[in-house]
Amino acid sequence: MRESGSAAVLLAAGDAEGIAEDALPEKDDVVDDDDTDHAALSSAVPSSQPARMGRICWRLSSVAGRGRWIMAGPVHDLDDVDPLAFTTAVAVEGLPKLSSREVYARAVPLLVTKHMYRSTAAVHASVEHVRTEYDSSSATFEEPSWQVDMSNGLPFRRILDEAIACMKQGRVKDGLIKFISLEPLASHPWRAYKLRLLGKRGERRGAVSYRRTLSRKTDEGERRLLRAANGAALSSVRLASTYNVPSAASKAQGKRQTKKRALRDVGSPDVIPARRQLIGMKRRVFERCSGVGHSMLTLDGDGAVVHWKYVRGSGLSGVRLYEAPKGNFKRLACHSHKQR
Repeated sequence: MRESGSAAVLLAAGDAEGIAEDALPEKDDVVDDDDTDHAALSSAVPSSQPARMGRICWRLSSVAGRGRWIMAGPVHDLDDVDPLAFTTAVAVEGLPKLSSREVYARAVPLLVTKHMYRSTAAVHASVEHVRTEYDSSSATFEEPSWQVDMSNGLPFRRILDEAIACMKQGRVKDGLIKFISLEPLASHPWRAYKLRLLGKRGERRGAVSYRRTLSRKTDEGERRLLRAANGAALSSVRLASTYNVPSAASKAQGKRQTKKRALRDVGSPDVIPARRQLIGMKRRVFERCSGVGHSMLTLDGDGAVVHWKYVRGSGLSGVRLYEAPKGNFKRLACHSHKQR
């Protein structure tokens, strides 16, 4: 084990695997004093919590005096860390009293040996990232490698020097971080969480698209719907098929009817239009059906017949206008219009 200047050797250009071996204790000095079965490591990943996302070094568990972590990478751009771009996941173990960023600093030689990074210098961005990855109740964890002055930035070499010095005894109980296995990328909680988000987003978009497809109606479909029943009957069918109608007792407690939900909490399709949509549908159907035009006949004060021609498109606004040969306009009387 090299003492002073070991971090400088690690940062020098050269064979990445050879650099990592210099940083680790000799193989004869490393004692494998763990009899635990590592096959169930992937199943030990806890359920993802959005508040804890964004970590590349994730604490899995603490069992029988051993803490276990999973690390994923590589991370090359500190401002753009995409968990879907990770290519390697490494599981390690160490003392449970160590913080996650302390474990990551001590595991840098392992990450180079397992080809997550080409050299130790390439790990700089990831160490900068884990700098802000604190464990919950971080005051209870130890991180001697990080007890350095960081007022002028991250002292990368100093942190690696301190981390390597803490592992010179060659045993896990003395501070060594030991490699367990290369894990599937899906076992890293941050990546798994991101994949679940993408899956949910795709499902919701599909549900919204399907809802719009069922709610969309052709011209012929609108005409057939209006001929099938009047507005009151269609409203009753819509209420029964689209909404959850509360009972009388629930209404007395202030509960209101709610729309039935489909996949990913998307509202059920509007197969039958609402009242306002039905009114607009009637106006559109009227305009399409009056393509040849129509007229209205009245008598003037002298008893002569006045021919009023319908103004195309006026019915879409709710008021049907008719024009006389002399340029006068009249609107169709309706119970909702104020009469002079």
